[in-house]
Parts: sequence; structure tokens; C-alpha cells
Amino acid sequence: MEAIIYNSYGGPEVLEHVRDLPIPTAGPTEIVIKVQATSVNPVDWKIRSGYLKLVAGSSFPKIPGSDLSGIIHAVGPLVNDFKLGDEVYSLVNLMYHGTCAEYVVVDQSIVALKPKNMTHEEAASVPLAGLTAFQALVDGARVLPGQSVLVLGASGGTGTFVVQLAKHFLSAYVLATCSDANRSYVASLGADEVIDYHSEDCFEILKERKVDVVVDCVGGRDRYDLAAGILRRSGKYVTLNPDPSAHLTLGSALNVAGGIVSCKLKGLIWGPSYIFTAVKPSAPQLNALSELISSGKIKTEIEQVYTLDHLRDAHLKSQEGHVRGKLVIRVSNQVPSTNRTSSDVLF
Repeated sequence: MEAIIYNSYGGPEVLEHVRDLPIPTAGPTEIVIKVQATSVNPVDWKIRSGYLKLVAGSSFPKIPGSDLSGIIHAVGPLVNDFKLGDEVYSLVNLMYHGTCAEYVVVDQSIVALKPKNMTHEEAASVPLAGLTAFQALVDGARVLPGQSVLVLGASGGTGTFVVQLAKHFLSAYVLATCSDANRSYVASLGADEVIDYHSEDCFEILKERKVDVVVDCVGGRDRYDLAAGILRRSGKYVTLNPDPSAHLTLGSALNVAGGIVSCKLKGLIWGPSYIFTAVKPSAPQLNALSELISSGKIKTEIEQVYTLDHLRDAHLKSQEGHVRGKLVIRVSNQVPSTNRTSSDVLF
């Protein structure tokens, strides 16, 4: 089968397109999926760069990617909920699997049927970003109807889902930060107030008003202290990335862990609470997202579609930052195209 692999940590140049890997086989509870599309998330190039080698390990080759949408090719003997030909999507384990390949094997427990009103390209943009947003708001912050939620970095892949879930699923009052160029777009997702972070300081604007929850999709070691100034004492600060610049060596891991512990202690002593959300695969939550997507309450934004042999370009684009929505990788040439002009697809 075809796949993108890398045999050492490094820049995008370490990514290689190979065509002779064996097709994986299914264990008793596993499913082999013929991948139609995947996507690029910042964690993908951070793993490839070696930022997370402390947990990703030194075993090579590795296949990048964690999102997938595809068609079931084979099932194990104990798989009862899926059959050959089902169209499904999933988030695989970030450190030990890879989805930039023609075929991927996953356990049935993390697989869900793809929303019928989405193409494979659109569905592939959902799992990591959608589950991260869901777990941050529902499992982490436990947002209640009518509460105010500030979303930092609202126009990115995860931020767009945080805005929509907070507004249309949890009935919160949503404030969001983004650039002026994305103001109208973020408002269209459901944000009640949009703040241009280039010209306005949300931490000053909201100091007197206070909010119930801050979901930080950008991250940074000093962000909790800033957010604490605009949160109610009972409020919650949820970060998806405590230190975006950290190259995860043992020393930096201890520093990051120390920062998390320090913020948690501050929250325990005088509030607000500090919550770090690390996404994990979940079929039930994917099913919940599918219902919201099918009902039209949640939509996805794709900035660019690439073919598999242009994965290096997609990684570079993600590393540059300021992506609106998601970057998608077309794995199969038979994927129906979404409604875009041909110039939006890189061949």
C-alpha cells in the first residue's frame, strides 16, 4: 500500500512517499479501513519534528496523521457493529498509529459512522478538532446553558468547533478572539461577540465584566494568570496547550508539568480552576458530533485540500500558523471533491 513515512525526526523533508508497505490485517476486535482522506493538525508536525519524542519514542518508521475518514475494507471476527463497505471516521492514537496511508487498522471501539451529509474530505477534518472541543467544553469546563465562554484562537481548526459547540450544543454566550480578517466568519459560526486580537486586548476589555469559562486554543505559560483577571472566582480556564513552544525533553516536560501544577494550586487556593485537556479517541462523542453535523448545528471549514504526495506542503502551511479551519489530505483519488474551485486542491 501507499503511505507517507519518516525514519527520523526532523523537518518536512523527512517525509517520504512509499508504495510497498503491506496492508494491515484485522485482529479480533479490529477494523481495516481504506482511508479516503485525513487531515493535518499541529500535533502531527510537532511529533514529526521531535517535539514529543519523549512520548512518541524512537521506533521508526512512523506514519503521520491522526484523523481519518474512509470505507471499511475488513473486519475482525468479534466486530458486530460494522460491516464491509460502511463509511466511517475516527481519531487514532496520536503517538502510535498514522493515517497518511491507504489502509489503517483500528479497534472498533474508536470508530463511528461518518455523517451522511459530509464528504470524506469534510469528515476527515472533524475527529481531532471536534473531540478536543467537545472534551474541553463538556468533560473539562462542564459548561452550562447561559454561561459565558471566551474562546481564544477562535478561527483555527479546534477554535471553530469550540465556538459552535458552546453556542449551538451548550447554549452558552460566546465571546471569541480572532484577526479582523476572520471576524465575519467567526460571527457566522455563532459567536455573540468577536474581538480582534490585533487591535483589542480581551483581557482588558473583559476585566470588569468577567466570564465563566475561557477556552484557550492558543496556549502559553502565562495565559492562566491573564485569564484569571477576567474569570469569575468560580470560573474555569481550559487550555489545550500549556506551552506551545516546548520541545518535550525530560527537562522541559518537568517544567511544563511544574507550570501546570502551579496553576492548579493557584486555582485551588483562590480560583478560578485550571484545566488541561488532552484529547483522547471516543466513539460515543464522535456519534454525538455526527448528530450535530447531520442536524446542521455544526459545520466544518476547510482552508485547503492537498494530495498525499503534497503532505510536506501541508505540514509547512500548518507550521506557519493562522490557518482558518483545517488542512485536509486526499488519500484516495476516488474521493468526491467538496464544493471548491480546482485551484483549492493541490496536485
